[in-house]
Amino acid sequence: MKTLDEVKSQVENLANKIDVPAGMMPSFGNFAESVYSYVYIEGHKYHWVVSGNSPSKTDVDTTDSDELFYFIFQTLTEQMGLVYEILNRNPKWDYRRLAYNHQLELLQKLNSQWKTQREKEIEESLKWYPYKDNG
Repeated sequence: MKTLDEVKSQVENLANKIDVPAGMMPSFGNFAESVYSYVYIEGHKYHWVVSGNSPSKTDVDTTDSDELFYFIFQTLTEQMGLVYEILNRNPKWDYRRLAYNHQLELLQKLNSQWKTQREKEIEESLKWYPYKDNG
């Protein structure tokens, strides 16, 4: 099992490959109110916690460091995809088209298996909530 410092170092190295903005980066070890997400280790499990402005939060735990990194970068690239979509909006398209495409491009730069995994998740979501283009 990797130490928290090793996890932090690997996350930072991967984040540098896709230019994750500093304000999106998680904290490590304990929750800081100024961050959206954080990673900690308890027992023999890694925990990935994402909290927003609502009372809901996501707490995923795993013993697999690669799975932890997927959770982290799935979230970070999703945020980056949404920012990209806002900056490059096409009013004729469902906003998710650009956001998902950008997210998948970012994941491909990090790990092609992560891209494939996310593609499957998106396809499943689109079965229930298909794109609604405006034109």
